[in-house]
Amino acid sequence: MGTVISESPSVAEQAPPINDTAPADPATTQTTTTPPQLYTVVAANASSINTTHLSRYGTVGTQARANIELTMQPANVTAVEALPWVREVRRAVQSRSPDIPGSSNGTSLGVESLHREGLRGTGATIGIIDTGFETGAQQIAANVVETKSFRNTAGDPAHGTSVAEVVTRTAPDSQLYLVSTETATDDEAAIDYLTAQDVDIIIFAAGYPAVEDTGEHFLTDDITAARDNGTLFIASAGNEAQTHWEGSFRDTDGDSMHEWAADGDEVNSIPDSTTTYSGTVEVYVRWRDGLADSSYLPAFYDPVADEYIRVDRDGVYTTGSNKYTHLSATVINRPVALVIQHGSGLADDEIEVVFGAGPRSIERHSSESSVSAPADVPAATSVAAYEADRQRIAPYSSRGPTDDGRQGVDVTGYTNIAVYNGLYGSEPSVFAGTSAAAPYVGGVAALVEQQTVGDASPEDVERALTTSSDDILTPGPDTISGTGVVNATRAAEAAAPTMTVTDATVSPTTVTANTTVAHELSYTATGASNDGTPDTHTVTLPNTTTIEPDPTVTVTDAAGGAVPLSSNLTVDSSAGGSNNQLTFTIAPDSAVETDTLNVDMTVTASYAIQSSPTTELIYVAVTDSSRGTSNTTATVTVQPPGGFDPVVEYGNEQGAVEVTGLLAAIGDWRNGAIDVDELLEVISSWRG
Repeated sequence: MGTVISESPSVAEQAPPINDTAPADPATTQTTTTPPQLYTVVAANASSINTTHLSRYGTVGTQARANIELTMQPANVTAVEALPWVREVRRAVQSRSPDIPGSSNGTSLGVESLHREGLRGTGATIGIIDTGFETGAQQIAANVVETKSFRNTAGDPAHGTSVAEVVTRTAPDSQLYLVSTETATDDEAAIDYLTAQDVDIIIFAAGYPAVEDTGEHFLTDDITAARDNGTLFIASAGNEAQTHWEGSFRDTDGDSMHEWAADGDEVNSIPDSTTTYSGTVEVYVRWRDGLADSSYLPAFYDPVADEYIRVDRDGVYTTGSNKYTHLSATVINRPVALVIQHGSGLADDEIEVVFGAGPRSIERHSSESSVSAPADVPAATSVAAYEADRQRIAPYSSRGPTDDGRQGVDVTGYTNIAVYNGLYGSEPSVFAGTSAAAPYVGGVAALVEQQTVGDASPEDVERALTTSSDDILTPGPDTISGTGVVNATRAAEAAAPTMTVTDATVSPTTVTANTTVAHELSYTATGASNDGTPDTHTVTLPNTTTIEPDPTVTVTDAAGGAVPLSSNLTVDSSAGGSNNQLTFTIAPDSAVETDTLNVDMTVTASYAIQSSPTTELIYVAVTDSSRGTSNTTATVTVQPPGGFDPVVEYGNEQGAVEVTGLLAAIGDWRNGAIDVDELLEVISSWRG
């Protein structure tokens, strides 16, 4: 539950009872002239859906899994509910993406240097779900790979085209799959479609004000399945921090009218008690029933004229996870306030109020827990909005926690981004809200996709975004900004592949000084690049050795294929030695599976004379052209000629073997530095 922020008026206002003469909402009142309404029919399972049955009652629309749309007269709902395979019929819900006024020219997105370095989202595929698109807009046309529509009629293209343009500004070479939708069932079908297309990223820059933010609703399974399939789902957190209220229904004076604050105020002014408003106002009131079924009646009220502007009389709807009512009205230059009256039941519910359209603030609001579905889904990446020019979280940006107690916001992205498609009436125009922040983060995610070796998982990309973000509030993740503002440069660095060299072995591990030994040496390089540029491998033997002619090397990739050398083997001097370093290069291209490179060498070396045993290191270094240098070592023990006396080696100054010497001998035997006979000599001396 959110904390109520009471910007209290000077006097708590009482609302008059809503009576039968108050005007009803003309958009939802059911009469004999009511146009057909769009419903979602929920079947027992997808295979049981019978479209022939449904077509008798109306026009069949989009199907997604066990849900199918049906446009019909409200009078037909009862008959459809009676069909044997139908589990539920509910009014179709739609997402909202309210336009937010911007305050910046949005000229820099922090990606320009990455573009100059060639990091432009090449190869990344991005699906965008929105109401419509102008695919011929020059800012996105070259990036569009495929389009699909689940709508019955064309939708407004301005918002979707602007979302796509933010992506192409951030990741200019990314490939776009654009899907137009209108309802929740359309969105389900769109997510499933894009998952089947195996896109890397899906961007959803809208929200559902009718749906509670518990993370469990009609889109949860689809988003989870997309992530399980390898697709990162990025969603706007919402723009409702100042147009949201959540708390217990309160009626201390027994008049059935909700009291917004402890002072008994029953009138929540929009945007405040001193301002008039012109335009459309739309509100959703949602709840989950407590001990009994309940209903609540929202109404728009003019506190100056002391009269109701519009009352919702259409009843209660369900999303499948919660109940809600909906009210919309158009007003011209008059004061507007929201009043909620208890209709039926025990009035024991937590209610949540969200405005889908209208002023961007209300007098009494609670910013906490204002995150919008589907950003509340655990498998989604939720994005808040950051105003770079003012260096702050946008005041309207929705916040967590979710209703079930999770953080709610994962990261924050830039908003107020200039777009040049002209669909908002000016060029450029400032695209604002979390609707701009989500595609910005999606574009950075595309840069991370390009930077990552192989097919990056959603977890890989999300980790690069969150671990490299700029923490702007209290240290650590929080419910307002998540882990902080996405930093494109640092995210790319976090995703930059690294190469490591491991598992160096040498045989034999023990040699005698003043002899020539044929060593078998091997090591493994993981994460090497395959861009066709030379990578240098260097093996340095102890400075008491000299490499004999004709060493050999074999390199194989992860698939077992041979990788040819791009230069001859060369022998040089290093670390005070003479001809003790071996160097070669390889230049693997895209045909080489460089996830793992196995190197096997045969090197014959002459060891110089020495009078006492030593442990020497063989150094292996690999320098990848784009991924840096990695080192590892192997160990070889050199014994003096003429025999090795283990008792002398492990004994004290008096020639007696103590416990410490015994333990050292056992350790060297385990490491292959001495053989079992030499160990037995030490044990025998220790016992004596």
